[in-house]
Amino acid sequence: MVGNIDVRASKLGQPDLGSATLNDMREHAELVANLDTMTPLIADADTGYGGQNMIARTVAQYHRSQFKQTPTSLFWKALPPKTKREIHAVFLHLLRCYMVEHGATPSWTPEKAKELGFKIIIFPFAAVAPAYKAIRKGLQQIKDTGTTGIAADFTPKKLFTAVGFKEATEIDVAAWRNLYDGVQSNATDIRRNSMPLAISNESHK
Repeated sequence: MVGNIDVRASKLGQPDLGSATLNDMREHAELVANLDTMTPLIADADTGYGGQNMIARTVAQYHRSQFKQTPTSLFWKALPPKTKREIHAVFLHLLRCYMVEHGATPSWTPEKAKELGFKIIIFPFAAVAPAYKAIRKGLQQIKDTGTTGIAADFTPKKLFTAVGFKEATEIDVAAWRNLYDGVQSNATDIRRNSMPLAISNESHK
């Protein structure tokens, strides 16, 4: 899930008060979606970022980006009945629960949400809150002790492995192998093509 709260806080350093634009959200959603193309992604589209023409542009850009857009309830309520019927005819409407921890929404478990009829439960703070706390703790550690306090087993290799080092290396090796094979093949062809000329030159001496 790519939500407004997460993008505005982590990317823009802004509160969730309408500061993110269509481009901010779409670009961030595309980045996240391409980290793992096999994992479904839901991306918030806020209220469509403007009037009817802008809403149409938002839907079109999200569609081209190949991830599912999910407008907020205010956007949905503002749509005329005919538009709602058209959307229902195209998209599968899933009843979902946006679980903002310690906010106005009750703190339900997935089991409780399912019991109440919800099909999806979204936890927007699940990643951003632990990251915020950990970063502040790490920086305070440097300020207090002069060291990061990071565990000894957290090496650069461990970090790179988590973000696809093995897969990237395999692609790199395969590319260089193909290049090397191509160079070797070209060198062999050049030697073969030059042999008759060398023999011909020898015969005229």
